Amino acid sequence: MNKIGSYIVALVALPVLFSSCILQKKAGKKNKKEQAVTTTVRDTIQTVQATPDTTPTVRPDAELLTMLLPLQSKRMDYRTFSGKAKVSFQSPDKSADFSANFRLKKDSVMWVNVTALGGLYPVARMLMTRDSFFMVNHIEKEVTLLPLTDVSKVLPVSVTLPQLQHVLTGDPIVDATPMSAEQKDAMWTIHMLDATYMQQLSYRMADSTLMTCDLQPLQAGGPHALLVYAAYAMVSDRRLSTERTVDVQNGLKNYHLEMSITNPEFDKALDYPFSIPKNYTIKAH
Repeated sequence: MNKIGSYIVALVALPVLFSSCILQKKAGKKNKKEQAVTTTVRDTIQTVQATPDTTPTVRPDAELLTMLLPLQSKRMDYRTFSGKAKVSFQSPDKSADFSANFRLKKDSVMWVNVTALGGLYPVARMLMTRDSFFMVNHIEKEVTLLPLTDVSKVLPVSVTLPQLQHVLTGDPIVDATPMSAEQKDAMWTIHMLDATYMQQLSYRMADSTLMTCDLQPLQAGGPHALLVYAAYAMVSDRRLSTERTVDVQNGLKNYHLEMSITNPEFDKALDYPFSIPKNYTIKAH
């Protein structure tokens, strides 16, 4: 996947999709024994309680937008979140299937360990904090250590830790400004805008679950991404989408990702081990 083609792909599914690019390269030899280093970050909790009126009444745009403001600002309430993402990825010239075990501490840490062949083949391990990005690339035997503000040196777009965590929690990717809203066919749709993106969120009126997130960059000719959320399940009194698809169109090239979340758990005690194997090269950027 080239940098231009993965611009929005990296934004909407960075931890697992970046690993799909690594998987397309030739595998190296077995890794040296690692010595674990554990990162500990204090829990942070954010609670948002907002339930919009679900009465299917046609409302004027301004009134409807006001009613939906609490819904579009709502985010998953948790201290920690962990699980496994099974991923199938297709690009114009490559495809890959792999798994990503992930551990999140809200607004503090994101840890992702990517493997292939049923967990037998290590691909990459990533650790992201509020201000840092660390990655061990087992395929190339390289290590990347960067401030998060400089992550665009290795990835096609600058991102924040909350945006990365939203990928796995199923929250809207971009925290943009709501501009308008509409109601049609038992769906609410909110149109949003920030300095970089136009974001369109569609919610099912029956239960207020997010169904689609449509992201388009303001720059003409930029890639367009559509995320679809399905198979909602109750996990520890939280509604979680366990099946996701991401489709990205960049010019004549199309990218498709299917992701299934299994073994999700909230608010468990977690650690975030990260180590650098011997003889791995720290890559300069």
